[in-house]
Amino acid sequence: MHLLVQVLLLGPAVGWLSSARVAAGSSSMANTGPQALVDHLKRGISRITDGVNIVPMAGDERGVQFKEADHEPGKELAWIDRSEFVTPECGEKTAVGRALARLLENTSEAKRVYHTMEEDLYLSIFISLMKGKLISDEKFDKYMETLPTLSALQHLPIFWPESSLEELQSSALKDGIYTRLKDWEDEYDMIKDALVESGDGQIDCVDLETWIWARTIVSSRGFDGNGAKCLVPFVDMLNHCGPKAGKCSWIIDQGGFTLSLPSAEFDDDPNNEIPIPDIRPGGKVEISYGSHSNAHFLMNYGFSNFNDLEQDQNDKACIPVFLPSGQDDLSVQEIWEADGIGNCFEESRDVTLNIGQLDATETLLSLCRVASCDDIELKKISDLFRTEGRLTSQTESGLIPELGATLCPHPFSALNEIRAMQVLQASTLRQLQKYSSSLDDDEALLKQTVEDFLSNELGKIPRKAQYYNIRNAIIARRGEKRVLQHFLNLSCICLDFLSQVTKAEETFEDYIELLESELMDAAP
Repeated sequence: MHLLVQVLLLGPAVGWLSSARVAAGSSSMANTGPQALVDHLKRGISRITDGVNIVPMAGDERGVQFKEADHEPGKELAWIDRSEFVTPECGEKTAVGRALARLLENTSEAKRVYHTMEEDLYLSIFISLMKGKLISDEKFDKYMETLPTLSALQHLPIFWPESSLEELQSSALKDGIYTRLKDWEDEYDMIKDALVESGDGQIDCVDLETWIWARTIVSSRGFDGNGAKCLVPFVDMLNHCGPKAGKCSWIIDQGGFTLSLPSAEFDDDPNNEIPIPDIRPGGKVEISYGSHSNAHFLMNYGFSNFNDLEQDQNDKACIPVFLPSGQDDLSVQEIWEADGIGNCFEESRDVTLNIGQLDATETLLSLCRVASCDDIELKKISDLFRTEGRLTSQTESGLIPELGATLCPHPFSALNEIRAMQVLQASTLRQLQKYSSSLDDDEALLKQTVEDFLSNELGKIPRKAQYYNIRNAIIARRGEKRVLQHFLNLSCICLDFLSQVTKAEETFEDYIELLESELMDAAP
């Protein structure tokens, strides 16, 4: 995918801004000042130990390493004063931010659409204006110099060429990438409209390319700063460590951001199984970005984790469930459409889940069972559902609503369960067949060396640099296929056992025990 870079005004200016002036990849904003940033921070009240240093990585990205080995457990490596944070207020105080705030206040639809991302928008406004040199704030000049240029962000899927995106095949991630780009372009247009309506006169702003750059920086480097999104100088250069690697501890409080080595007590790990960081000179200073799917890591940070058991448990897939075309019971159709999603035969009910996620698995199986009901079965499970009176905090009544996704989380008859597992089997097969390669194909590709990979039938790759994009794409789509294959296997195991139940070779109670065992064994 190539961005259509248009030099657009974010406001009612008379002429066009020069694209050379504001281009996000401009060499004038090269990554030249990591040490200058450290010096700036230490001139204030922030603290950074002399035992670490910033090192160059791929492109103009930076990382942090230990440069000496005498670090005690629990030692503070850095403390960044909160006054150094880039906060949403920084963007909200600009003319562009004020115009956006007025639009959101006066337009209920815009407020509804963007209320969950206002902080991201204001952060992006501030750094995009700083990047384009359309505002100045000496306090953040050194920080801006450490941010990667557009050319250094090409490993992120939103900047991939179409040939790399095609390697995602039918992955939900590919749709997510197109949606994200469209959303960011819509935000840009909305801010233009806000400036036109603001009455502030001429306001200089940036082009679309710089806006996309800024949104990417916020999505890949932002922290939840004690309840509010923020960018934190220095520590946003720390890379993610895998679950088996040693990670440093961090916390954000009212005072600032504290980065430290794990304590000797291993308070949250009584078995002392927490791996400690490699504090030898050259060892990486890393933190955890959290437990997420490979699709999440790839979308936001441009990397994926390969052959990690814990990572496999975090990967997710979407399983769309349709009401079978032969389902003519009006009561079932009514229950199915009670969620407001739409036509019971044309609109799927999508469940996104990972292996071992019990609540989402119950939702998926409930949909399959309700889709397979006749009128007598539906009345039976509806009566049972109302008798149980299961509670939730999400409704005014305090009761879980009667929907296809909630009505039948547990098996209640062998015949319905057979039909339900057939629906699950068909749903997972339908999704797997959308991919142009099999799970086994992907596993084989990921075992190849770089040289073998580039010389095989995928020799369409124009240059070796794209290999890493494609490998990440394969890892992401493989994760989805593994989840789909797991639920396909579950349906096959259950159908095989249920065939014995119908022959009176096994009891339905034995089946329930089998299903519970399969679900619990898959749970992390």
